[in-house]
Amino acid sequence: MASQSPERGRVYRRCGCRRPDGRQFGASCPRLQDGSRHGSWAFAVDLPSADGKRHPLCRSGLATRKAGKTALERALESERTGLDCSEDLTLATYLAEWLRLKEKVLKPTTFARYRDHVHADLIPSFRQAAPDRPAGPAHCIPEILSPRCGNGSGTRRLGEAWW
Repeated sequence: MASQSPERGRVYRRCGCRRPDGRQFGASCPRLQDGSRHGSWAFAVDLPSADGKRHPLCRSGLATRKAGKTALERALESERTGLDCSEDLTLATYLAEWLRLKEKVLKPTTFARYRDHVHADLIPSFRQAAPDRPAGPAHCIPEILSPRCGNGSGTRRLGEAWW
């Protein structure tokens, strides 16, 4: 498989104006060139697939270029981790999904320990600190799951420090 470029995807502006034939102008709308706030920002990236065909992921309706770049980075992070890294993802949801993926590759006893630690220690301690707060950047979550996250007081200290 070819190596993935760190500069994958593109962010661009598009609109819903229609041509005389009824089709959308999209990114080629003449009003986008005049420097106005016409249109919205979008991103597109090709995701890898097992069948070798292109699988583009395109999202539009974003207010700014910065929002488009952030959404593109989030999509690439979701692809890299195999988990949904959406903005409203809570830590409890992330950990449940993480456990589901780990169940396939861990020994049953190791998985049982992970499941017990997540449900008995991590999720309750974070719920006490901030019940509905999003999990935060996906690149920070592995720190939460590092070996220093044992049970007991270490988990509580980590939960207090994170939130």
